[in-house]
Amino acid sequence: MKEIEAKILEINKDALEKKLRAVGAKKVFDGNVSIRYFDTQKHQLKKRGIILRLRKKGECGELTVKSNFVRTKNAKTSTEEETPVEFESARAMLLTLGYREIARGIKHRIEYTLGSVKFEIDKLPGIPWFLEIEAPSEKKLKAMVERLGFSQKDIKPWWGEDVKAYYGTKSVIR
Repeated sequence: MKEIEAKILEINKDALEKKLRAVGAKKVFDGNVSIRYFDTQKHQLKKRGIILRLRKKGECGELTVKSNFVRTKNAKTSTEEETPVEFESARAMLLTLGYREIARGIKHRIEYTLGSVKFEIDKLPGIPWFLEIEAPSEKKLKAMVERLGFSQKDIKPWWGEDVKAYYGTKSVIR
């Protein structure tokens, strides 16, 4: 599945949630997300441009493989395959297969959906609240940005590492 998304930094969380509800978005999650990244000892996945991530969102686990990363002026895209898993069992399987846990972290996430668009309001240690919008196209992404009262200059086509570098923090333990 193709993932198209962008971030907007330093948002006013309460005001944004009010806007999201006003446009008809529905809250689908509010809680902590535990994140683990895996690779081989020789970083073979990273060398091939692949990310292997295991997440626990509330009580639900998700195993994700991301690849084919592209950044445009207004969005970042990647190919993402994701499946629900039982977190501890999936972690044990990955370790048994020889993968190593190379990074971990935790964040607070508030997630809304509106049709095919996802809005993820995230708070990482040492970083102000920020919004990530995921849409099926850059055109839809742009329309949602404007509908929420932001402009194209507010958009950051960044990955999580870019956000952490911008704030000079290492919110993911390595």
